[in-house]
Amino acid sequence: MSDFKRLVRLYARAFYDGEPMLKKMDASGSRTKLDKVQRKGLAVVIIDALTRVEWVKDDDLASNLKLNPKQLRKFLKFLESESLVVR
Repeated sequence: MSDFKRLVRLYARAFYDGEPMLKKMDASGSRTKLDKVQRKGLAVVIIDALTRVEWVKDDDLASNLKLNPKQLRKFLKFLESESLVVR
């Protein structure tokens, strides 16, 4: 495994493993739809899967991880907002 991939995996575990991620709120103070897809450790699973391949379709990744494609897309948008994923 390359040093970069190892660093990304360690980063994911340091910041996204353990406690559930903080819930995001919009300007009105209500919870965003992202709250529904936030699960303990899900970011680690997705980031690990993304470090195994260079390019993958959302639907293929969802089927490999046995996730609902809509749930995966929402979570990928969150990771994109965190500048961890480029789509």
